[in-house]
Amino acid sequence: MVVPTRAVRRAWGLGRVVVVVLSAPTSDGALARPAAAQTLDSHRLPDGAQSHAVALLESRLRGPFRLMVRALPGELSVGDTGGISERAPGRHPWAAPRPQIAEPRRVAPVLLSLAVPGVGQRVMGQRRGWVYLSLEVVGWAFWLDRRMAGADYRDRYRDLAWEVARIPSGPRADGAFPYYETLSDWPRSGDYDSDASTSGLQPEGDPTTYNGAIWARAVDLFLPGGAVVSESDPAYQSALAYYGDRAYGTEFLWDWTGEDGARSEFADLIVESDDRFRQATNVVGAVIANHLVSAVDAYLSGRGRSVPVEIRAAPGPRAGRSRWSVLVRLEAPR
Repeated sequence: MVVPTRAVRRAWGLGRVVVVVLSAPTSDGALARPAAAQTLDSHRLPDGAQSHAVALLESRLRGPFRLMVRALPGELSVGDTGGISERAPGRHPWAAPRPQIAEPRRVAPVLLSLAVPGVGQRVMGQRRGWVYLSLEVVGWAFWLDRRMAGADYRDRYRDLAWEVARIPSGPRADGAFPYYETLSDWPRSGDYDSDASTSGLQPEGDPTTYNGAIWARAVDLFLPGGAVVSESDPAYQSALAYYGDRAYGTEFLWDWTGEDGARSEFADLIVESDDRFRQATNVVGAVIANHLVSAVDAYLSGRGRSVPVEIRAAPGPRAGRSRWSVLVRLEAPR
C-alpha cells in the first residue's frame, strides 16, 4: 500500500478530501480503474482521523491495492466509474452541502489578527504575519515618538509665553490649546476689568486688544448703534454676560509689546507641536487599518483563497517638512 503523506497533510488542511482505492497493476503494468472512493471532511473529524479512515478502508479491502489521497475543491468530483473529473462547484450529488458558518478553527485566526495583526497569519503558518506584526510595532513606536515630540514643543511654547508675554497675577496656570493660539494672533489681551476700583465689571474698551474686541462684538450684538443704557438694563447685562464668557481673566492676560521676535518663535513652536500631535493621530488611523487588513487577510486565507497583499511606505516633501505615506493594498477575490 502506498499513501502519499505529503498530499495527506496538504489536502487535509483544506477540509474535504477524496480517498481513492486503486487496484493492483495488471501484467502489462497498467492500473485498473479505481475500485472504490470515499469522501472525508477533516473539519468534522478530530486530529489524526485521516489515518483512522485510511486504516478502515484497508481493513475492508483484500488483495494488493494502493491508496491515493487528494484535496477535493469545488471543481472536482468522483464520477460513476470511480474516476475523478471536473464538475461545477456545489454540484456533487453524493456530498452534503458545506456549512456556511465558519468553523472555530477558521474564526480563531481572524479574531487573533483583529486583536494583534499578524498573529492569525502566524497560526496558519504564513510568514507575512511578521509584516503585519512589524507594522504594528513600528506604528505604535512612531505614535509614541510623535506624542512625546508634540508634548516637548508644547512645553516650550508654554514656557516662552509665561516668561515673555504673560502678565503674572498669581501662580502660573496653563491654558488649553485655543488660548495659546489666541496669544499668537493678538499682540495684547487688554484688561479684563478696566477699572478695578469701581464695583462691578468694567469691560476693556480698546478694540485693538483681544478683550476689547470681544466687548465691541458684544455691543454690536446686544446694543445696536451704540445705544447708551444703564448697567441694569437687560440688554447691557446680556452684553456683559457675553463678554464675561469669552474674555480672558486676570490670570491669563498677556502683552507682546516690544517682543516681536519672541512672538514669532512662539507661533512657530505652536505649529510644530500641532503637526506632531496631528501625525500621532494619523498613525492611530494607520494602526487601525493594519488590524482590519490583517483580519480580512486571515479570513480569506482561512478559506484557501490567495490574497495578494502590497504594503509600501515612501517619504515625500510637504511645505519644507518631511512626511511618510503608507499604502496598504489587499486584492480580495470576487
